[in-house]
Amino acid sequence: MGSWTRFDLRWTLTMSRPSEPTHYDTLGVSFTADSAEIRRVYRQLVRRHHPDLTAGRPEPERRRAEARIRELNRAWAVLGDAAARRDYDRELRSLEPLREPVGEGPRPGQTPESAAGDPGTHGSPPLSDTVRRGSDSGPGDVAPALSPAFVRVLLWGPVVLIVALGVALLVFTAYAGHEGAGSETAASCVLRGEGREAVRVDCDEPNDGTVAAEVVDSSQCAPGTTPLIITEPVFDGWVCVELLPTDAQVPATG
Repeated sequence: MGSWTRFDLRWTLTMSRPSEPTHYDTLGVSFTADSAEIRRVYRQLVRRHHPDLTAGRPEPERRRAEARIRELNRAWAVLGDAAARRDYDRELRSLEPLREPVGEGPRPGQTPESAAGDPGTHGSPPLSDTVRRGSDSGPGDVAPALSPAFVRVLLWGPVVLIVALGVALLVFTAYAGHEGAGSETAASCVLRGEGREAVRVDCDEPNDGTVAAEVVDSSQCAPGTTPLIITEPVFDGWVCVELLPTDAQVPATG
């Protein structure tokens, strides 16, 4: 598996694309995009599709914006993490179909039976009937027949194993991400801006509250906290904030 390259992944997904869009499709980036490019595109899309931009518009339009931002956050949660992205790429590679060789048809003057190995012709028995020995074997010296079921196990067994491992890794990664998504962070504070935007600041500076957790989606915030989206000094995504009462906010010093 280590010999796969980004080119192999791009070819695999071109030849056998899943019915559902991939996270690469959601962000509109190529499979060879580096982390900086993915982060830049994610920021642009979040600013363009943020639900706050649909304030005052019809409810269906706002719901579409919320659904879109959830898709973007899910894609970023995987592609923005190097380990999660490697696991995801491995799962996508496992979707490549197993292409079985197509047998030759009968040659001129042959019937389908003789082409399949009828005695007295030049045809060869199919793999599922016999296994030919080395070139030093005499005529008719063949190994015992293999059952079709055993041949299918030999062909599909590795594929099934790879898919199972990929699914197990995906489930483990998703569980670990969910457990860590709402985990508490080191003490930091925010200063609110317009709408749900906020700026991360030191807690000894003027602020509106303390960051209780960093999450992938605003719906993950616990009751009693307010979901805000950090836009400065860098775009960091959603945080859950324990807002201070207006009269208890930290004043400017100096």
